[in-house]
Amino acid sequence: MESKQLYTEDPNNDVDAVKKIVEEVTGVNLLEKSRRRFVVEARAIYSTLLRDAGYSFPFIADTLGKDHTTIIHYMKLADDLKNTDRQMKRKLYRCRELFISEKQPVILSNITDYEDELEKLKMRIELMNDELYQLKNSDSIRLSKIIKIIKENTPRGHELIVERKIRQLFDE
Repeated sequence: MESKQLYTEDPNNDVDAVKKIVEEVTGVNLLEKSRRRFVVEARAIYSTLLRDAGYSFPFIADTLGKDHTTIIHYMKLADDLKNTDRQMKRKLYRCRELFISEKQPVILSNITDYEDELEKLKMRIELMNDELYQLKNSDSIRLSKIIKIIKENTPRGHELIVERKIRQLFDE
């Protein structure tokens, strides 16, 4: 399969842009000598983005100081994790979104291009719905045990006393 670059004429522009984006989103130095999971996941995201942009396994490997087989492993890892790990999926799609937003609009020339773009948009909507759900429920989930304790242990008519004690606790 011939490798083609989809975004820029200068490969270093894409490499630098993807590296910067992935490091910002994940908080990881991609060139760090480490096998810790979060570092490997960041490299998997980086490799996936460059591969999707049309770069070869050996080229991507050279940018990380790795072997091309390691990049193949990263690609499989990213594919597996995005189906099972929501956090990884969010990071991957956030990085992809940031990378693509820096580029010129994609010209869709055939049905496959439209189908790919539609899948990307569906995934983006799914991720945004997940984030919205989490935002709506994060406080109630986070505080549900505290609310339950207060409900169970506060006699009717003593709500103001409990409120005052909570405010004292937080020095309001």
